[in-house]
Amino acid sequence: MKGCFRVSAMLVATALVLSAAAPACAKKGDILFSKKLYGALGIGAGALFLKEAYSARKDAGDLYDQYKAAGTAQQAQELYDESKRKDTRSVVMLGLGLGTLGYSIHLLLSDKEEGLPPPKVDEGLVKVKGVALDVAGDPLGRGVRVRLKKGF
Repeated sequence: MKGCFRVSAMLVATALVLSAAAPACAKKGDILFSKKLYGALGIGAGALFLKEAYSARKDAGDLYDQYKAAGTAQQAQELYDESKRKDTRSVVMLGLGLGTLGYSIHLLLSDKEEGLPPPKVDEGLVKVKGVALDVAGDPLGRGVRVRLKKGF
């Protein structure tokens, strides 16, 4: 059961990271940045969450039935606590599943590309009385260059 929970947690983290990157970087030609791909992955993750919610609810019901038939107070308390824990897990997984499915359907049905506009680059970082200060990165030399520009 712990392995299934870890896989679910990894899928949640992956789905969140990928779905956060999809709308910001979506281009029509890139399949890895397509909203449709992340929508399909989200539907799969949502179905997995709903399956986990159903199985946790079923386990909670079984534990509650065992709680009713418990012979000792200690055993009854353990079964009741475990049943409550499974009920809580069921509600959390249901919420995750419905949220993921809703967002996935939104991604699948949205046609408009919602990328950020390209940044506007001015002459320099700071410009005072015809003198501009510009900062540029040098990836090959792994440094930063500061340039002064004087306009006439």
